[in-house]
Amino acid sequence: MATTKYDTFRAELLAHPETRAAYDALEPKYGLLRALVAAREAAGVTQAEMARRMGTSRSALSRLESAAGPSPNWETVTRYAREAGYEIEVRLRPAAKRGRTITARIPARPVGRGGAAAKTRSRSTGARARGGLSVHG
Repeated sequence: MATTKYDTFRAELLAHPETRAAYDALEPKYGLLRALVAAREAAGVTQAEMARRMGTSRSALSRLESAAGPSPNWETVTRYAREAGYEIEVRLRPAAKRGRTITARIPARPVGRGGAAAKTRSRSTGARARGGLSVHG
């Protein structure tokens, strides 16, 4: 694949440590938004339909997906995922090689206390936990 002017320009900018640090600091936000858009698209839901389901405008949803505004809050992220038919799994891994991995799952649809959403299964160990939280290691 040929290198474009944009690719060259981007590489030159990211060669500067300050620019690279600012760029890297945005990755968690952009990574989350890419995952949300992928979930919506995999569900076959348009922006207009997702906006309707979430009770917002298509332009507001477009701003959210393009990161044109502030970072989305937790309620927005969980509502978006649920409306796309997905659950959220948050995995906290120790920065060092040692330690426990903690996983929390937020169900695709809220259920009553003690329901199916209150149980999780670890992908790595198969251990069960209650309350949507697993600790491994």
